[in-house]
Amino acid sequence: MAIIAWWNNHTFEISPSVIRGFSGLQITGSAETEDNTYETEQWTNYISARPTEIALTAHLNAYFGCDVREEAMAFVDEARWGKIDYFYVYQNNNYTKLIPQRVMLTEATVSKVEMAPTGKWISADVQLTLKSRLSSSSSASGGGSSGGGSGGYSKASVKTTSATTAGTTSYPENAASTAKTQLQETEETETKQTVKNANSAIARIKSSVQQETAANSAASGGSGKRVAMTK
Repeated sequence: MAIIAWWNNHTFEISPSVIRGFSGLQITGSAETEDNTYETEQWTNYISARPTEIALTAHLNAYFGCDVREEAMAFVDEARWGKIDYFYVYQNNNYTKLIPQRVMLTEATVSKVEMAPTGKWISADVQLTLKSRLSSSSSASGGGSSGGGSGGYSKASVKTTSATTAGTTSYPENAASTAKTQLQETEETETKQTVKNANSAIARIKSSVQQETAANSAASGGSGKRVAMTK
């Protein structure tokens, strides 16, 4: 077996001409959550999926056919530019994607560099962090594992456990949503009542106009008959 994995233009392989391996492969999946507290009740809300994270350490050695400095700095440059590709691994006599999504190289750290007296890099480790590209359908919001009633959240506090969100806020997300829904319902009710009142007023005006028209017609008809009798 030669190539055991590859990403972008980087191959990890074992062959008579080169040995370029890696170790410490880790795959991490997690979600953005929000811890809510109201009086004596506590619950957790799901906010969204976080990118799947892949971490590994590439081992480069000049004695095994690697151009250590060039390959290490290529990883560094690609991390700065956020290069993206699928990560393939050899499995069951075939190459398959490690995870279904393409992954972006977000961090590359070169360490344990050994140099020859001439300045040539003899060996080095490169710690790599890659994160998946999430589609819009991969995230969701508003779901919760458990919770309290629909009202009375105005004094609730929220403790955020997300790695990307810190601090507290005076109103939990579901309380804001509830308030917004109630406001919309109130506005809709008021609008319906306004339309109803306007329709009632229009109906009364039409009735009054019809009655006045009928009265005028009757008065006009009676006057005509009296004139004819006089003649």
